[in-house]
Amino acid sequence: MFAEDDEAMGRATAASLTAAGFVVDLVDSRSDALHALKSHRYDAAIFDILLTDGSGLAALAEARRLGFDLPVLLLTALGSVGDRVNGLNAGADDYLVKPFAVDELIARLRALQRRLMASPTMALTVENTTFDPLSRMMSVDGDSIAMSRAEGIIVERFMRCLGRVLTKEQLAESIYSFNEDYTDNAVEVHVHRVRRKLENSGARPSIKTVRGLGYIMLADKTS
Repeated sequence: MFAEDDEAMGRATAASLTAAGFVVDLVDSRSDALHALKSHRYDAAIFDILLTDGSGLAALAEARRLGFDLPVLLLTALGSVGDRVNGLNAGADDYLVKPFAVDELIARLRALQRRLMASPTMALTVENTTFDPLSRMMSVDGDSIAMSRAEGIIVERFMRCLGRVLTKEQLAESIYSFNEDYTDNAVEVHVHRVRRKLENSGARPSIKTVRGLGYIMLADKTS
């Protein structure tokens, strides 16, 4: 989620982040930022300190009070030590002063993700299949399987929700930003491709269709 009040700058930065492989929901106000956080699960958030209806610092502090613990990077034209301290005290994990290089923003976001995931149990494993959320790589019995960005997102979501039904809408929320158009058929195609890759590689976990509801990953395809 990216909260930025400058429309042109927000759209240009969001486009660069999307090109780098991130799914970006762009908002311009404190109220929309909080609504987005309550409506979707994000891996990270970027807050501009100045938003159209108030302070990004206040929005960040409120998000922390509500229990949102995702990594947050503050983006602002204010660069004094006092401003940085206020931002970190409000709950920010990192701070970037405008103007900035988009490559640095991308690097800082990825560093925040690495910090969040840096643990011995970072990789997700189901039976003989492993997915590394950081490298976005899947392997079956130690053999790497090529995955597109959307396929990797789907595998991660299923592994984290093993044995639970996921609807097409839930999967779409993980793949697309809320400004992107998509069809149920597009989600079905992504799931079909992941299912085929699991089957063709000899993976024991499998994805089943639950008619009228969505899809479920089971730990062993014989179950």
